[in-house]
Amino acid sequence: RPNLPRSSFSVRTDQGCSEAAFTPNAGYGEWHHLAGVLDGQTVKLYRDGNLVATTPYTQQGSFTNNISTVELGRHRHDYQNFGFLIGMIDEVRIWDYALQPYEINERMSAVLTGEEQGLLAYWNFDNSTADDVTGLGNDGILMDDASIVDFEITAPGDGLVAFYPFDGNANDASGNEIHGIVEGATLTTDRFGNENSAYYFNGENDVISL
Repeated sequence: RPNLPRSSFSVRTDQGCSEAAFTPNAGYGEWHHLAGVLDGQTVKLYRDGNLVATTPYTQQGSFTNNISTVELGRHRHDYQNFGFLIGMIDEVRIWDYALQPYEINERMSAVLTGEEQGLLAYWNFDNSTADDVTGLGNDGILMDDASIVDFEITAPGDGLVAFYPFDGNANDASGNEIHGIVEGATLTTDRFGNENSAYYFNGENDVISL
């Protein structure tokens, strides 16, 4: 919103709203990862893995009464529009529990399968649609002039030199092409149960050379 250049995470019920808002000093025009967390007591906003805003959660009431849709890119309340996003969104993920800071940092640049435990909805826009990758049927509808475009991005974070998500290989996902050479280590299931998403080292001679 040109008249309100900020990032915020709001939790609204049918009786009120608690919002954690952050106004960055730097201008817009760069990719950033935003994560909103509600732990039952506090509304938190993380930017690129760093906690940047908090506010106490004091609301009562229902999350579902008088709420028929979830919208991305529009601030709407009581049937009134308060602004629209000017920019791009690459992925949206909704979890059924409050993520811990280490989970946000570990997952913000990771490629998900849609089958992760606790993942309620996942829109990655990779197939030119707003379909929910989890298979739970929370498919979106592109409205008005919203469109899916091709855009080259790297993992968030200034100064990122290399990033290895281990999604079937040891390739560098940062775009800097510092790919790993696997010598002995074998792909295995990661801590979230995803196959071929971690490497097993035997403690003797297995290495990944960069």
